[in-house]
Parts: sequence; C-alpha cells; structure tokens
Amino acid sequence: MLDKKFENLKWINPFFSGNPQDEINLLKNTAEAIKDDDREKMVITNYQFFSVILEEDLNIPNRWYLGNASHPHKDHKYYKFYKDHFEKILSKNNIQVIYTVGFSNNKTIRLQKDFESYTDNICFDKFVINGISSGFKLRKCR
Repeated sequence: MLDKKFENLKWINPFFSGNPQDEINLLKNTAEAIKDDDREKMVITNYQFFSVILEEDLNIPNRWYLGNASHPHKDHKYYKFYKDHFEKILSKNNIQVIYTVGFSNNKTIRLQKDFESYTDNICFDKFVINGISSGFKLRKCR
C-alpha cells in the first residue's frame, strides 16, 4: 500500500512497465525522501497525490508531462508567460530543491533541460533518489 489514505485502492498504472508493487515501493521511497527534506521544494510530476500523502504544499507548477501543452518550449507563443510563472513560484516560495518523480533517466534529463530554460542565473546539482525520481539542488551559477 502506498499510503493509508489509499488502502482500498488497487494500484495499476498502464504507463509503468513492471510489477505494480515495484512502482509502489519506488513511490514510497520517493515520498520518504521528499518528506525528510526540510528545504523549500517544488515537485514536478504526473503523480498528483504527493501533496495529499505528504500533507504539505509542494509548489507543483502544473501537470508536467505533455510537452508544449503543459510547459511550453522556447519557440511556443506562451513560453514567456510560463517562464514568468515558473520563476515567480521559485522566487516567491524561496525554492531550494526541485524533485522530479515518475520519469525515466532519459526523460529526467530532457525535463531538466526544460525547467532549466525557465530559470536565469540558476544552476542545478542533480542527485538520484531511485529509478523514477531525482532531485535538483538550486544554486547560483558561477
């Protein structure tokens, strides 16, 4: 069971290739890592339950998995609008770390490039939590 709030839920995710219990274990491991982190954080994920099971505001900017639809790329007409939105969340909430959850390593690399494009003068130190989750500590670029 992922969390007692979901005790009657039969977990099946058609987008996860593997045993459902393996995914649950990865998600539980990720939730523990996020919960144990006292820094101000943002979570970028297509799993929309982390705020509920962790009972905290995770500054989730949006559902983050639909390419130009949910996070416009530089050539999109809404790029500047979204960049301002993203930077406002980082600044207003003094975000120190960004977690990505539910992405394979290749998609995490692509995702990192996407959210790096919304930040000016911020660099990231990546750390891996498990096979579907990573963190990115924010720091000023040298």
